[in-house]
Amino acid sequence: MNMPRPSIHGSILKAGFSLEELLELAKQFKFLGVDASFAAVRALVEETSPAAARDLFAAHDTAPAFMGFLAAGIFAPEAEFMGSLEQFEANCALAASVGCRRTGTSFPNRMPLPPNEVRQLLRDRTAILAERAEPHGIAIGLEFLGLRTHRLEEPHPFINNVPDTIEMLRETGRPNVGLILDSFHYFTSEGNLDQIRSLRASDIVHLHVNDSPHDNVVTLEDTERVLPGKGVIDLTGWFKAIAEIGYDGYVAIEIFDEEFRNQEREVSLKIAKESLDAVLAQVA
Repeated sequence: MNMPRPSIHGSILKAGFSLEELLELAKQFKFLGVDASFAAVRALVEETSPAAARDLFAAHDTAPAFMGFLAAGIFAPEAEFMGSLEQFEANCALAASVGCRRTGTSFPNRMPLPPNEVRQLLRDRTAILAERAEPHGIAIGLEFLGLRTHRLEEPHPFINNVPDTIEMLRETGRPNVGLILDSFHYFTSEGNLDQIRSLRASDIVHLHVNDSPHDNVVTLEDTERVLPGKGVIDLTGWFKAIAEIGYDGYVAIEIFDEEFRNQEREVSLKIAKESLDAVLAQVA
């Protein structure tokens, strides 16, 4: 059974590290990927070459699992979004040159405009991005937010679960679109394993894993996320369902605990990796 490959997400690390320091940490703690800063990778390529960047990743037995490099927000004004596409294509080319094949963004689950209007805009712009990214072998991921305590000032509920996001993505008609699937948002959306089993492996672009300290999904805040295996989410079932559909991409731990991330980086990574390994061992 294929298991997702662990990747380092910057949310669990004290700020101020360089790309090379991140890769050293990845090698030390056996992370096979990093959710890398596109700005840092671009600077390295501009200072050296794509080949030198690839060699640096290879020397540390890791890969650029995911990078965020949309050149404008997906809901940016029309002129800004359309004007950003040339830069986005250049970003895709650079990412592909160092071996990164995944990018994407999240979208809010409450909106100031009616949901049908927003859905059409999100679908159409995702299709545009995917069309530009496909020649470079890049997949576009969208992350829905299941959180109930998010943007309550906005009047209109919007897409906040697996089935509705996948339905919209399939309407794009593009083969290189999928989910950035986050276990916390899956849990707060009251998702179930059958929703995951209904997916194709290619429907998942990237995984974020975390846990919830309690099961009152109505009150959960983003900052309450805990490490995998330290809460109430059935992560063993979640990972088993993901493995069953054949996903073998990357998974990154994403939590927003300032006390945790302000530890020494080696301490944070050791604890985080051990927590993920323990959950994956139950799946295997």
